[in-house]
Amino acid sequence: MIPAWFVATEEYSVSFDANDADLRYYAQFRAGGSTGTTIRLSDPSTIAVDGKEMELFDGDEAWINLEGSYYYLNESAAAPEASYSFLWTRLDGSEYENIVVMPEAIDVVTPLADESLSKANGITITFSPAVGDNEDVRCTISGNSDVDSEWVNSGDTCVFTAEELADMEPGDATVYVRRRLSGDIQMGHDDEGGSVNSYYWSTRVGVLVTE
Repeated sequence: MIPAWFVATEEYSVSFDANDADLRYYAQFRAGGSTGTTIRLSDPSTIAVDGKEMELFDGDEAWINLEGSYYYLNESAAAPEASYSFLWTRLDGSEYENIVVMPEAIDVVTPLADESLSKANGITITFSPAVGDNEDVRCTISGNSDVDSEWVNSGDTCVFTAEELADMEPGDATVYVRRRLSGDIQMGHDDEGGSVNSYYWSTRVGVLVTE
């Protein structure tokens, strides 16, 4: 186990899914830069969010280790708070607090529920409100498979071309969008820094995809 003082980068994030009132917290520490080895904190070092200690997912114990080790916590919430505090307590008792600010709520404006959408004509999704500073938005059409847009960093629309939709089978699908607000950590112990990210997932809109 690599000691906690050797952490080079930190990542903190909060995700809220309005469709199922699910709130998720995530923290990950790496040694050796943003692409370095993920690490587990050495006892008694801890990471907590709003006073609640987070649980360790040990990547070495996973059947397939895709993300390495990280810390998480899941809760139910009718709506997210405006911000959340992550407090990392190191072995020597020193503390580093980073605040994750939540993005504004986002909703699908069009298409409307039960609307028929033609693959051949392409599909445009509009959302509200439009993308703000330090934000981007991604749109998804989920049917027999998922089709994601690129991250949109301005405006209030995502456009899917007929070519992008070619492999999606006609039938029932859902449309949803997610807003991401990104920034840098406020407190860290070295020059590598880290990132804070927050996500707001909209409710799903049921549609019919046709040829």
